[in-house]
Amino acid sequence: MRNLSGCLSKIPGVRACQVILACFSLPLLALCPDPPLKLCQMVAGHDWVVHAKVESVQLLKDSDDMEGVAGWLYHLSVRKVFRGAARTKSLVVLSQNTTSRVNLDIGGEYFVFASKAPGEILETGNRCDDYSGARYQPQLAQQIQACVQGMSRSP
Repeated sequence: MRNLSGCLSKIPGVRACQVILACFSLPLLALCPDPPLKLCQMVAGHDWVVHAKVESVQLLKDSDDMEGVAGWLYHLSVRKVFRGAARTKSLVVLSQNTTSRVNLDIGGEYFVFASKAPGEILETGNRCDDYSGARYQPQLAQQIQACVQGMSRSP
């Protein structure tokens, strides 16, 4: 990667270098036609916003999918509710097997943005943003809290 990044300053066709860098960048991200949502848009656009620890993951199989995977059910232990039912201690959220899926590790602590999907299940992911599946950081918790407080002040 170091050799490729040097080409940005030395080759007149910078765009060609950027394409090469994009091709070698992993992991592959979702194809997003619109710019990513801002944090307060994410908070306002979801029924649930929580800081939670992943207790377990359940694989949902799909024989019609090339990988055989329909999605994952994440069983979460809720640490803090920013938006949603305040006394909730646990949640189960679905992340469908799409290019914008959310991948969470067992034992990891994350900010989870979820909304009701058909059948009363909560779904996370399937959006282009920089926050879905973000690991817990105190600074981000403060920013989310500020978004929630800003929503309560809006008419």
